[in-house]
Order: sequence, then C-alpha cells, then structure tokens
Amino acid sequence: MAFIARYPDAKAFLTMIGDPDYQAATIHRTASLADSRLIRCAPIALQKD
Repeated sequence: MAFIARYPDAKAFLTMIGDPDYQAATIHRTASLADSRLIRCAPIALQKD
C-alpha cells in the first residue's frame, strides 16, 4: 500500500515535521507500520495528444 501527499514546498514539509504536536503523534503512525519510506518526488508535465 502507498499514499501520496503533496506539500506547497519543502519548507512547509520541514515545518510540519518539526512541529512538536506532529512529532508526538508520529508514535502512533510508527507503531502501526511494519515499514515506511519517504520519497521526495517532483511533478512532471504530461504531454497532451
């Protein structure tokens, strides 16, 4: 299973993961997952036919 999250920019993501409330909540996410990965991707333009 996977999910995709989109953030306005890298700074917004870093602000989120630095938030003490977010950090406190991650214990539940970590406990519920066997494995997890963060993979940063950039959007690509799709060609229209």
